[in-house]
Amino acid sequence: MAELGLSQADIARRGRFNATFVSDLLRGKKLTLHAGNYGRLARALLTTQAYLQAGTQPSEAEIERIKAEVGWQPEIAPAEPELSPDVAADLDAISRHLADQAASRAEIKKAEELGRFPVYRSGGRFDGGSIVESFPLYHLTLPIKVQANGLYAVAISDSTMSPRYEPGELAYAHKSAIARPKDYVSILVKGRVNYRDAIIAYIRQLVHESADEVIVRQISPSIETRFARDSIEGIHRVVFAGEPIENIGF
Repeated sequence: MAELGLSQADIARRGRFNATFVSDLLRGKKLTLHAGNYGRLARALLTTQAYLQAGTQPSEAEIERIKAEVGWQPEIAPAEPELSPDVAADLDAISRHLADQAASRAEIKKAEELGRFPVYRSGGRFDGGSIVESFPLYHLTLPIKVQANGLYAVAISDSTMSPRYEPGELAYAHKSAIARPKDYVSILVKGRVNYRDAIIAYIRQLVHESADEVIVRQISPSIETRFARDSIEGIHRVVFAGEPIENIGF
């Protein structure tokens, strides 16, 4: 990490890990890793999985190939993100800002005049869905000024979308972010919870969309699900993810 000039936040962002996961890894609390996590960590460190597991030194050609695959560029001190007219671009800037600055929640709460948005959770569901209702789990405050209207987050409560989204993470979606096939989305489906009508949000990959139905896919295990078009309240693209939830029960 020191030779590459990488921080814990850089490793978390490049490998799509929780910040807590990387911190535990460096402190020796993570003694074993799944093969998939080894691969993601190796790419984040611009090396090979064989080097991390067995100490096999990679060749220069392998290192250059990995750099090309991940689009590596020499690190440059990040500038403060500037807002653009495109809300989705603003949210991408927020994601980078969160990872680079690693602001604590206490610091975020002290900020003034910042947008706030709701976070929804499973409410005890076993199928990975989160109940979207008028009383969210809690609200988060954005660390930089941006229009938060339409932004919401869904708490990841199981491993159906692992390794892209892990339990304890948040997936942030925006109601104005248009989704296309292969995008990861929050799909809002009409259903019933405790004998009353409700909207249930699922974080999935969009496979196909037509006038009659929508097909989405979960990752682990890979399963496609079909929803009738008239059962869907909305499909919103996930614009970034992360921000582990601490001391919150799903």
